[in-house]
Amino acid sequence: MRNKIIYNYELDSLNDREFKVNLNSLGKDKILFDSTIFKSKEIERYIRDLKDELQSNNFFIIKNFGTSTNNFVLLNFLLSKKLYFSKRMSIYLHNFKTKINTLELSEELVSGGFHTDFAFQDVVPDFISLQCLETDPKYPYLGRNYIVNATDIFNILLKKFNLTKKYLLQISLPYTFGNKTIWLKPFYIITNNRIEMKIHIKYVDTSKLKKEHYIENISLVELINQISLNLATDIVLDKGDILIISNKFLLHKRGECSINLIENKSRELNSMRFFI
Repeated sequence: MRNKIIYNYELDSLNDREFKVNLNSLGKDKILFDSTIFKSKEIERYIRDLKDELQSNNFFIIKNFGTSTNNFVLLNFLLSKKLYFSKRMSIYLHNFKTKINTLELSEELVSGGFHTDFAFQDVVPDFISLQCLETDPKYPYLGRNYIVNATDIFNILLKKFNLTKKYLLQISLPYTFGNKTIWLKPFYIITNNRIEMKIHIKYVDTSKLKKEHYIENISLVELINQISLNLATDIVLDKGDILIISNKFLLHKRGECSINLIENKSRELNSMRFFI
């Protein structure tokens, strides 16, 4: 994985105009834009380049995009008309801040675990889009993002620990919710030996791991976690930056965050997800 894939946002035709988005429609399967945006050849080429980058490298960063929610929704819509609707939250667009007391993982101050979003659902979005509205009060040291390639994790488990493809593609991990435990395979293989993952390390019920889950007395879960920490690309987003990542070919997590209680400031982002 290349350390930095960055695009500077310099499209005057977008920066000098305000596109009205009906945000209320985001929960009603309708998004309204100024139709002239679709007639710009410059923007068409720009979006095509971004799509190519996603297909070949699984992520990109756009610097200096700005904090307009309207333009963020528009960017996602131009990248894909198939936006992901979260039934749990009943939204397309998720705005969140880090908080001291919260039940949402995205808002916690502690570092999260490596995962893919919506891992427990049958249909998961292909890509995750993040817009940084406010940096962490301890920026650039806290509030960082980490991403790691699933194929790299898979290959190290094969070569370093002498595991087989058959083992990795058949093994399942336990997740317990209430009185119910479900088992999910962390690894899937698609064409051209690309590895797809579906996992949430923080939610794995380690009390239900079996002998088959341990390699040299270390659980497969912890091996995946440590390999991910070792290989991960460490990203810090400036205010107005965009990060778009694969939700299938990459694992991601957020590092520890802080809150400025004196000035009532904390890290704030917009997020959307989509299919391609």
